[in-house]
Amino acid sequence: PARKKFLEGLHDKKLIKNTKLYLSRRMEYFLTQRYERRHLPNFSIIEDSEKSIIYVDLETAHLVEGSHQCQLWIYRTLHDSAPVLHYNKQRMSYRSLTMGLNESMERYGHGAYDYFTHSPTNFSWQRKAVQSLKDLSVPITMKDILTANDYRSYVRKFGVH
Repeated sequence: PARKKFLEGLHDKKLIKNTKLYLSRRMEYFLTQRYERRHLPNFSIIEDSEKSIIYVDLETAHLVEGSHQCQLWIYRTLHDSAPVLHYNKQRMSYRSLTMGLNESMERYGHGAYDYFTHSPTNFSWQRKAVQSLKDLSVPITMKDILTANDYRSYVRKFGVH
């Protein structure tokens, strides 16, 4: 729910310019058994993992975020060779979209600005994400990406920033 609210907050502020979805094969099977392909959004496949990944273009920042225990990767820029920038259907490995993408981008001087695991303790990952995105000129606040209850808890612990 926290990761969903984070993405919804970016969407609600109209900060998202583009997205690309990479589904696990299990999730692809699940969806195609329940829905006609023509009713599904365009997506690519992660062949070797049960995790799914979403790429989010925020214009002045780029996010690569996955399900389960995937790290959140934040980039200032991506080289044109980054597979997430190519909207044709692809079959990728999990590593090639996470650590492998960062290694590839580092060769072009576009390595990750920040990356970390989603730790729920004290809104740790949200605080890191908001600070990194602010550093990259994305106008986002904690209030934008937390539920009303979580934001009240955050303010009690840390005050308003």
